Amino acid sequence: MPLILLLLVSICQIGLYLFCDKMSWKYGRAIILVLVLIGYVFIIPPFFFNIPDPGPNEIKCGMPVLGMTLFFWFIGGGTAILVHFLGKLIRIESKESAPPEVLDYQGKI
Repeated sequence: MPLILLLLVSICQIGLYLFCDKMSWKYGRAIILVLVLIGYVFIIPPFFFNIPDPGPNEIKCGMPVLGMTLFFWFIGGGTAILVHFLGKLIRIESKESAPPEVLDYQGKI
């Protein structure tokens, strides 16, 4: 389930990047990256803390909580940053390979 959520968030991030490019917002991509990282750090991990209550004589182990939190921090955050930089790289490559008739009078797309 966490991997499916990771994939869905990445797809939504790509879709929002395309929307920001279409609307030509200056800082849209950075804002989306920050919001996704905040989601991975603070919002998403508590949804997976389904630890049953231990009995009175049982040990309370926090390892599943720690594992899920670290998974979303490192794997989720790394995926968000990777999607961000890959999108930036693809955007730069597409601008460099644009035909001259697409460029405006200042040489920008």
